[in-house]
Amino acid sequence: MGERKITVVISECPSPLVAERLRMGVGLTLEDGNKVRILFTDGGIYAVSGIDRERGRFDLDRHLEMFNLMELPVYFHAPSAAARGIAIDRKGFAPVDDDGAAALLRESDVVLG
Repeated sequence: MGERKITVVISECPSPLVAERLRMGVGLTLEDGNKVRILFTDGGIYAVSGIDRERGRFDLDRHLEMFNLMELPVYFHAPSAAARGIAIDRKGFAPVDDDGAAALLRESDVVLG
């Protein structure tokens, strides 16, 4: 089987659904040929920022750390962060603008989210 580019889009505020989507993203890396990446946008920016960490104990950081350890690409939509007044400064998280986010989605074989 050839390579499949899979983009997992996180656009909701932290919740059990977001935690499950991240867990699923980690699991998808186990199949040969899957190239998984995460894109945080809209309310999903809060999952990256840690701002909602006190409100919800969804263990998002564990999944995010796994992506970091596996050196998998993680992106965040910079305009979404700016609109919420949030500065993202996490190792391994790359900012993308509108065109960059669109390119990630366009280049994907599978988009989950």
